Amino acid sequence: MMLLGLLALVGLPFLLLTAVLEKGAEVVEYLVQQRRRGKRRNVAQIEAELDATEEELRGAVLRLATAMSTEAHEARRAMIRASHQASGTLPSRH
Repeated sequence: MMLLGLLALVGLPFLLLTAVLEKGAEVVEYLVQQRRRGKRRNVAQIEAELDATEEELRGAVLRLATAMSTEAHEARRAMIRASHQASGTLPSRH
């Protein structure tokens, strides 16, 4: 009977160590998953910011293109008018 008690006392630390290691592995896995989730959230946030910036830039480019087109049209009209004035002719009305 005493041998059984002695074996139990010797085996107890090994059982406790096994339990701690198993729980430790679960904790490590949980922490790794949390870190991965955090990284995915960060990546998603950065992608959303990039998408918003892309839309802002696209709008700015379209506004500038429209403004440049309008200015080019006005410049062509001014050149045609100056050409007619220099030659002394009147442009025909369509």
